[in-house]
Amino acid sequence: MFYKLLEREDVLDFIHEICTNKRYYLKKSQHLDMFCFSISNKLALFIFYDALYKYQILIDDIYLFEEYLSQLKKIYRKIDNFEDIRIGIHQLICKLLSTNLSIDDINNIEGKKKIVSYVYNKYIVEGYFIHGFAPGYYNYLESNPFIPEKYQNYYESFSKLDSIFKKYSGKSVISKDFSSDKVFFTDDFVMGCYHSIYAPMFFYEFLSNELFGGKIRNDLSYIYDYDKLVGPLKKYMSNNLFTEADRKIVLNIVKRQWIFLQQNGDKITLLLAPRNKILAKEILLDEYLKDNHTTYEVVDRILSTKYSSISSNLTLQYPDFQLISLDSYCERILEKEEDTEEVDIHDNVDILDKHGNVSILLLVGSLFVSLGVIITIISILRG
Repeated sequence: MFYKLLEREDVLDFIHEICTNKRYYLKKSQHLDMFCFSISNKLALFIFYDALYKYQILIDDIYLFEEYLSQLKKIYRKIDNFEDIRIGIHQLICKLLSTNLSIDDINNIEGKKKIVSYVYNKYIVEGYFIHGFAPGYYNYLESNPFIPEKYQNYYESFSKLDSIFKKYSGKSVISKDFSSDKVFFTDDFVMGCYHSIYAPMFFYEFLSNELFGGKIRNDLSYIYDYDKLVGPLKKYMSNNLFTEADRKIVLNIVKRQWIFLQQNGDKITLLLAPRNKILAKEILLDEYLKDNHTTYEVVDRILSTKYSSISSNLTLQYPDFQLISLDSYCERILEKEEDTEEVDIHDNVDILDKHGNVSILLLVGSLFVSLGVIITIISILRG
């Protein structure tokens, strides 16, 4: 979809900077603050991919791209919060669209209507929902229809694994309902990338089960290191006197799944399906047009995540879906891991006091910070 942009030397140079420069790991974020693994050192890359994706859909003008990339670099380097970086990207897109659509003033009634209608039609009406899947399935889906939960998998084996654990703990250790024929889509490109890296989710959730003791350390290196990944599992089975036969069955199932997931393991693979096939009813254009906020704010609202998880069992035949394969640059990031090991980028301030009330001082401070971010973005966009 946007592979030509990814072949540009200036784009590759900035990706290298994002993947190897420690300052991009230090930016704060609340995005994707969940699950047992972290993508803190990949979030900057995923948001950059999201920026290229939105540019391709909404602008697709090679002559404006150099300016777009230049402004993206400024936004990345000057703003210290990933959420505000995404807002800045949406404002930048809005500004370039005014050039592309020959709109003199995007804040008057006609200018706003033209911009908002254009973004709505391109991103919502003609846009996509995204399903992140394990890279091992990519080659299969290139020549086969997408039938949710019917392509190659090891579900039967994991049902057997679950039965073995119930003998010893009396509990199920697999969170997935293997009888379900639905998969999940999102309208968040970043979330799609995350789901691809940690697909299938139930596998990594199993390996970080609280039965095995402390959570697996929250970094990506563990999913590429088999011994580290299964260490807590082996210890648990040994401590709970699993028979040698049961231990062997469990480890064989886990090892086979892990080996499969290492196929094209340095890739992010996404399936894009038309929004109108996954979700029949969306927020109507009139609601956006009646919004009294600025054009920038309305466009940001359209482009921001509204559906983080939509289930579907729809069978898709080509060309009703598109496949994307992106580099995740694992090696470059893992080389930097030691430098960022002790950094916690989710160190968010708690603005509630012990009674659950919001601190007035902190609220005032937050207002000043928000104002500063807005001024920064405006100054960046003005050059």
